[in-house]
Amino acid sequence: MPSGGGGGGGVPVPTAAPTAAPTTAPTTAPTTTPTTTAPQCQMMENLVSFYEQEDIELSPQNGGAIDPVSTCTMCTGPGRAGYFTPANTAVPHITVPFEAAGSMAARTCPMFCVCSVSGECFRPNNEGVSVTFWPYCTGGTCGMYVQVLSDSGDDFGLASTTTSTIFTAGAQTDLDTFTPKPVTDSSYFNAKSIGCTNCSPTTCSG
Repeated sequence: MPSGGGGGGGVPVPTAAPTAAPTTAPTTAPTTTPTTTAPQCQMMENLVSFYEQEDIELSPQNGGAIDPVSTCTMCTGPGRAGYFTPANTAVPHITVPFEAAGSMAARTCPMFCVCSVSGECFRPNNEGVSVTFWPYCTGGTCGMYVQVLSDSGDDFGLASTTTSTIFTAGAQTDLDTFTPKPVTDSSYFNAKSIGCTNCSPTTCSG
């Protein structure tokens, strides 16, 4: 009899599942926030810069109070820097066209303080003292020059807070014409800032 059940099949070989190519998640470049530096007040060519503390409001009482061409409030102190058109003449006047940047009187603000571009600061030495700010440019140099006025006598004016220097109304008067000397005379100084109570030199006035 024939033998049974032999079948000649071999051992079945398991088939492996096909391997899929590994997927890589797309990489996103990290976003960086650019660092910015706060803009500072920049000096503008052919304009006169001047810093006013927030407690100051200049008066038009002596030669007007022209508006600044522009202002900047990004300062190291509480106030603003203004940029003014220079006057056409070096001699302060009270006639039209008004060219002064404004005035301040000790009767309005008894201890007002004006600081020069060199850092020296001055206060009125009498209640009758007032000042007018005269913007002027010459030879490529622009400045806010301080005209001193006094109804208490020509010997009064602005006295330094640190030295014996005094700028008086009398020294700024031409004794031949009894009119103001030009602001280019050494009897004037170039101001950087004014405050009603504090002396506040700042980095934002040009």
